[in-house]
Amino acid sequence: MKEPPMRRLVLSGIAALTAFTLAGCGQIGKPDREEVREGLVSVYLDSKSKPDQASAEFMADCMLDRVYDSAHDVTLRAWADGQEDQDEVSDNVVVFEASRACNDELADKRETEEKQAAGPMPSDAEIRSGLAKVLQGQSSSLTESEADAIAACVLDEVGDSVTDETLRALASGSNRMGVADASTIRTATQPCYDSAVAN
Repeated sequence: MKEPPMRRLVLSGIAALTAFTLAGCGQIGKPDREEVREGLVSVYLDSKSKPDQASAEFMADCMLDRVYDSAHDVTLRAWADGQEDQDEVSDNVVVFEASRACNDELADKRETEEKQAAGPMPSDAEIRSGLAKVLQGQSSSLTESEADAIAACVLDEVGDSVTDETLRALASGSNRMGVADASTIRTATQPCYDSAVAN
């Protein structure tokens, strides 16, 4: 018996839909971690911050260590496809917290690498000697002993409140430093100067 034209049309539509669904079955479920990693790296590389390849890979690995087992498949699939704005809404908090933690880890990693590249820190004596030279360069009336006393006083006052970069600069006899460190040292210098010169 011949099927009516409309029924044939409906059945052919169902068959086509079934074929499409079966063809897409490979996309269902949690994607492979490496697949997600590759997509997530591309997301970071395409972001506004434009990180280098190593930083993008670090962030991707860190994020997956924290959320791969707990994030929804939809979120992981979006990342695998290189999309960050189609993740599961209920994953937002977990993803945000993981992202913040990973950013902190990346910042710590960069700081450690920069310190290692810069080499060992100068000694206190080298920093004091360099600062004394800076002070004498700014005030020719200062004697060497006065400049040394002021430098020692200033370094005692500022303690660890200035950056390693500033301390390295001072050790080399340079006064090039950030605004915040310059303000800290300037504030400490005046009372130290008054004390050293008065004595």
